[in-house]
Amino acid sequence: MAFSAVSETTANQLLGDLYLTEVDGFAEAPFETPAGVSDIDTFDFSQFVDEEAGTARCVEYHQKQLQSCSVHMGRSGYKVLDLHDTPMYHMQTGSKRYSGGVDGGVVPYAVRAASAAKLLRIGFVHKQSSADKATFRLNNPNVFQAEVATPRQYSFEEGRSQVVCCLLAAHAMCQLPLDLDLTDGKQHHLLRLRGDMLLVSKGCTPKQAYHEMADFLTKQGTMLISKHIISEPPEELEEELRRPIKKLKGLVQNAAMTEQVQSLISSCSSVEDQFVQHMR
Repeated sequence: MAFSAVSETTANQLLGDLYLTEVDGFAEAPFETPAGVSDIDTFDFSQFVDEEAGTARCVEYHQKQLQSCSVHMGRSGYKVLDLHDTPMYHMQTGSKRYSGGVDGGVVPYAVRAASAAKLLRIGFVHKQSSADKATFRLNNPNVFQAEVATPRQYSFEEGRSQVVCCLLAAHAMCQLPLDLDLTDGKQHHLLRLRGDMLLVSKGCTPKQAYHEMADFLTKQGTMLISKHIISEPPEELEEELRRPIKKLKGLVQNAAMTEQVQSLISSCSSVEDQFVQHMR
């Protein structure tokens, strides 16, 4: 099942099974946006027929904004990749398997898309709001797009189950902390795990979101810049950051094992079919 098809009940059960509590990120860990910094322009998804069509441009926008917030892009730093066509995460809980990924991602500069799942530092999930869909339809009458009944901004609740699953799966693959940003280009909803809490900061402005993500990337020093895949979270990592990583590791291991078994069964079935055909 795709992360985008996961129900709210299933997402809640997954959090419960992992003993993770969702809390208000603003209340638990208030943002400290630097004084005197300029506002950051929003990204306009109404220029595109859907979020997929706008992803490449939005990825460039993410990189530009993070760079303006003093994140080093380039050698010995980071880059932002377009990952919307890159297979990334599979996880399993009980008998259920889920898969999905992010649309864009901050990774160490030398990392390629194929390795991004294990080295993701910030993931971006893009959603075009119904308000932007309506604007695109109005400005492009010759391009077919279904009519929007009630144009409005995209809300966190609409994408909550998808991004909760995505964050958990990403943490299960990466042995370092990461952030996830659900955005329609105008509002940003930031998710991060700290200890036994899922911190959700809803409705951030671009200025709040990019400065907070920039702070996350820079305050870990050089730890997040490494392109090397590690098997365990570093000892020097704070305990509240180590704990959820260790807790979630089994999700992907179970899914990988199931996938290997299914692949083996499939291979055996294929060999058996060939043998039967040969005997005939």
